[in-house]
Amino acid sequence: MTRDALGHARTMSDRHVRKPEPSLPYRWPRRWLDAWAGKRDGRIDLAMPAADAADPATESGSGSAWLSNNLHTFANRDRREYLVAEASVAERRACLEQAVVNIRESLDAVRRAGDRLRALPDPTEEELCRRGPAEGPDSDDVVAARRRLEHMRKRVKLVAEVSSWTDRLAGYRRAFAELDAEVRTAFDNAAARSGWIRELHERRASVYRRGYLRALRRRFPDSPVTSAHPIMAYRTIQAPAWTAACTWSVESPTGEVGAPLVSAREER
Repeated sequence: MTRDALGHARTMSDRHVRKPEPSLPYRWPRRWLDAWAGKRDGRIDLAMPAADAADPATESGSGSAWLSNNLHTFANRDRREYLVAEASVAERRACLEQAVVNIRESLDAVRRAGDRLRALPDPTEEELCRRGPAEGPDSDDVVAARRRLEHMRKRVKLVAEVSSWTDRLAGYRRAFAELDAEVRTAFDNAAARSGWIRELHERRASVYRRGYLRALRRRFPDSPVTSAHPIMAYRTIQAPAWTAACTWSVESPTGEVGAPLVSAREER
């Protein structure tokens, strides 16, 4: 078991998001049943009114109860697919939000430490000549050297603080990038599976319509009702709106850190 930059335990399975499933098969028994349903409805000519376009559940429109049911079945399967995929990345999304908090806090800490480092003044002549109670016998050069060393230690401490927070910030940003990539990959896989489900139901609708129209034309070979029939107004199933863009991720806080990192060796 390993831990990410946020300190969360991660197993081998945690590193892999749910993979896309193979394209859904459309085997001949179901194909035959769909064609038979179309022929059956075409023979009795249900002539169901076209679906209300204002109804979001039948947005694609239909010309029969079978097509409307096919559309509703797709909507239910797609919704279930979305909820399962969303639940599978819930923990990663929580870690992603925590990474954003950590990045913001680290940015603020780096800026504050950098401000204190830049605000640290060089020792004045008066400060270099300042003597402690036990420094009376020491020469001016020795006293000045001690004051410079004290100043350098303060500066090195601030430099170390800036460096420490900068390293933390880099770690949090790496963690954010990894989590964001996993969440987006999970979304892309879910969107791909939604597309394959939609393709299957569109193929089923196509087979059904061919059987329906074949029976309808056989019954009314020269009747204008064939071209004006509601089933002719069938529109393909539209891709769900959620597949257009990933809404599971968050924006990473931006900010440049440019505090001067002066090493103790350079100070000397």
